[in-house]
Amino acid sequence: MTVGSKLHESAQAAKAVAARADPSAPLRKPRWSDLVVNDTDGHREIDITRVQMLYFTLITAGFVVMRVLTTYVIPEIPQGFQVLMGISNAVYFGSKVAQPAASAATTQDQPPAPAA
Repeated sequence: MTVGSKLHESAQAAKAVAARADPSAPLRKPRWSDLVVNDTDGHREIDITRVQMLYFTLITAGFVVMRVLTTYVIPEIPQGFQVLMGISNAVYFGSKVAQPAASAATTQDQPPAPAA
């Protein structure tokens, strides 16, 4: 298995454990904004890496659709588009790997809550 799939599996397992911890939590319907927004502890913020990946995907899809409509042939994706998509995916993956490490470092730096 690759490192990415191992990280994904561990993240999914953590989410499953969190979901079982609070079974009374209502299920939320997906929204289109979920493509570019992170929802962490009820706090929603735009994830620029998702926006970037969506932007390059839409540009490439638009290129393909226009070529198919004008030539009736599925085009070969130019190497420049492939490089941009690869860089965008690498940045997205890197941000997902760095987030757990950053949040773990933040929680270790915080002093313990005072006892009541």
